[in-house]
Amino acid sequence: MSFSSNAKNEMIHNELNKPCCKKAFLASVIKSIGTVSIRSRHKLTLRIVTENGAIARKIYGLFKELFSFTPQIIVQQKQSLKKNNLYILNLTGEQNIRDILTKLGIFHDNMLLSLTQGVEPDNIQSDCCKRAYLRGTFVSSGSVSNPHRAYHLEMVFSSQAYAEDIKDLLHHFGLNAKVILRKNQYVVYMKEADHISDFLTLCGAYVTVLELENLRAFKQVKNDVQRLVNCETANLTKTVDAASRQIQNIRYIENTIGLHSLEPKLEEIARLRLAYPEESLKEIGTLLSPPIGKSGVNHRLRRIDDIAERLRERAGN
Repeated sequence: MSFSSNAKNEMIHNELNKPCCKKAFLASVIKSIGTVSIRSRHKLTLRIVTENGAIARKIYGLFKELFSFTPQIIVQQKQSLKKNNLYILNLTGEQNIRDILTKLGIFHDNMLLSLTQGVEPDNIQSDCCKRAYLRGTFVSSGSVSNPHRAYHLEMVFSSQAYAEDIKDLLHHFGLNAKVILRKNQYVVYMKEADHISDFLTLCGAYVTVLELENLRAFKQVKNDVQRLVNCETANLTKTVDAASRQIQNIRYIENTIGLHSLEPKLEEIARLRLAYPEESLKEIGTLLSPPIGKSGVNHRLRRIDDIAERLRERAGN
């Protein structure tokens, strides 16, 4: 099962305790994946379609609990390579549908309105209802990427007004969400790991959040180790290159004017550099008598570099 499926299933099975939150959850699911149709003789039908059996069972249970109404459930197999099941919940009876959708705030004063308008204010009066509404929206129209690959959470809608309202709901909880148009659909998305983690927590996916945070911690440690390795490699490369340059300059002086022509301190450091080509400046400093620090060794070697450079200039090299 995918990371996204685990998050949805956890949200679905995490119970909603208040009737107002149950209504908000159900209303958001209907707004996301529900369709109201007018059939023959102007009769209304409400159809909800999902590939997630847990969502179908949740919706069925909420209709029965809140309205003492049991939808008809049809299971069909998709005609595709994956051949996933489709769970179709059909509600018939015009007055029943009008009453239910009016109580959910989707119809206003028992009059039919479009299901693709914004979020109904009556369903999000309190923060607990706002969380329930977002939970229902995500389980029915959202997805979250496997954090092993990327941090990305999105919810997809056909209505720009509805997408903007969902974005505003997320902003209410301090979550940085944005809306983009993709293939004639409006996508509300988040890419910041902190905000995705906060959203999953907000919607009750606590086990999924632990998995995400554990992975984030592992990736952080891995990145820190990689940075240290890169830093050490860069320092080692820099040290090796400097030692190679120093030895070349000392050999050039030796082959032109001889090391004995250098000041005693410089001659001493030059011979030690030749004798210990792989030692660090600090280690070479400890071999001197009396010992000197890294900066002192570096100063003497830079003077040797200057002498070698002047000899090359005189020789026209």
